[in-house]
Amino acid sequence: MTAASDYDVVIVGAGPAGSAAAIVLCQGGLRVALVDLPVTDTLKVGESLPGAIVRLLQRIGIHNLDALLTEDDYIPCVANASAWDTPHWSYKDALANPENGGWHIKRQQFDTALRQAAIAAGAELLIGRVNTVQTQSLDGYQINFHDEKSGTDAIVQGGWVIDASGRRGVVARQLGGRYQRVQEQLAAVGWFYCSPDDQEQMTRVKTVNDGWWYTARIPGGMRVAVFHGNAESVATLVRDAESFTAAYQAAELLPFDWESPQLVQKPFACDAGIKRLQPAGAERWLAVGDAVLAFDPLLVVHHF
Repeated sequence: MTAASDYDVVIVGAGPAGSAAAIVLCQGGLRVALVDLPVTDTLKVGESLPGAIVRLLQRIGIHNLDALLTEDDYIPCVANASAWDTPHWSYKDALANPENGGWHIKRQQFDTALRQAAIAAGAELLIGRVNTVQTQSLDGYQINFHDEKSGTDAIVQGGWVIDASGRRGVVARQLGGRYQRVQEQLAAVGWFYCSPDDQEQMTRVKTVNDGWWYTARIPGGMRVAVFHGNAESVATLVRDAESFTAAYQAAELLPFDWESPQLVQKPFACDAGIKRLQPAGAERWLAVGDAVLAFDPLLVVHHF
């Protein structure tokens, strides 16, 4: 086992919340370690950014989205379209928002760029999967993780530990945190290769009898499609590609005919309910991002 290294703060999870926390802490002169698995090419849901993201990025010293992504990594979102319990669409144009309508992004590239910004700010990135988090009396915490680089178990110590591991709550669950379920909901997630006719730059949301869908075109010639509903409905959709594709076509989300949409990969299910952590932190630890409060995607209320 590799010997321990000491940091002021160890952050478990190097997604957007963890990377942003690392940047701010490094700017304050603290020694920070980020622990997470490597970003892979696996498609990841969470591809929409609101216009207000620019304001948030500027708070951590990143001037705009172009400082993180190339022009091939994002598409402007020109409007949000919704059909809620009605066959008729209503539209909220980006021009009505002083911070614009946001963007549809390549999520893997966004996560990677934020990690690199954290490293540039002074954080050390440790690639591995966290196994245990142990209290070390007044010295903070000892985090045992499997180091992907060496292939062995390693230890990192921090005066504070931040849980930025998302809905898994890797740290919080080990340190006495409990999640309160506010709403149960699952999501069936899939990506289609775009139709040649598909040049739309909107986010579309539509209800169906047993839940609701959203879809958006993303960079790389793909369109994400996500159904939200109860466990039974989601299980039916992810059973095979044909079931998911048929349900997507029946929802009539797009203003053009799409006879034979092809999935990029088999659809999968994931948690999309609302839950909150109690407590959100305690002695020398705290949680951020989805690890502390996870929303239903429909209720993405931006409190900033």
